[in-house]
Amino acid sequence: MATSRRDRADSYTKRAHKEGYPARSVYKLEELQQNFKLIKSGDTVLDVGAAPGSWTLYTHTQLLKGTGKIVAVDLNPLNLNPVPHTVISFVGDAFSKEIRPLLIEHGPYDAIISDAAPMTMGNRSVDTARSENLAEQVIYLAQDHLKTHGNLVVKIFQGGGQVELLKLMRTFFSKVKPFKPKACRDDSFEIYLVGLDKMEMEKQPCRS
Repeated sequence: MATSRRDRADSYTKRAHKEGYPARSVYKLEELQQNFKLIKSGDTVLDVGAAPGSWTLYTHTQLLKGTGKIVAVDLNPLNLNPVPHTVISFVGDAFSKEIRPLLIEHGPYDAIISDAAPMTMGNRSVDTARSENLAEQVIYLAQDHLKTHGNLVVKIFQGGGQVELLKLMRTFFSKVKPFKPKACRDDSFEIYLVGLDKMEMEKQPCRS
């Protein structure tokens, strides 16, 4: 009997639970890492939209291997018990005036990763616009807080806006590429924008 799309997708969920990760999204980062070598042992990493914590946990256990540091930021707390010793967790808006000084304190970063998504309304055009705005904020965060030669990965809902965001990323990354991991659900319209090797730039004006 043929296997449905959702059945295939559910296998990632079962695997995540078996391996101790809060969500199936961990395997998207695994594919991204295998393809682009975003993070290495000893790096300082910023995880934007980190909850429930799968990307943070995978970065700790598989990529940093107990060294380096992860700054995890989300509107909700991480669902990790215990929180790994390499993780510094903040609950709040990563783009707010309250959180920004904390990011500066612990940065700059070798990699910025973001699987963040906006609260969806069920209206694709609205959801896509919100996703594009969120992704743009993460890209500007990378422009300000990513080290020279650092890497970025950010999620976006496909709707045309990714073309302009890729154009923006090409102004300060040596290599930029859209990528859809196999671990994404077959019927999902999410995609990841990858920026590799941040170029050295003149200091940019601060954004509020």
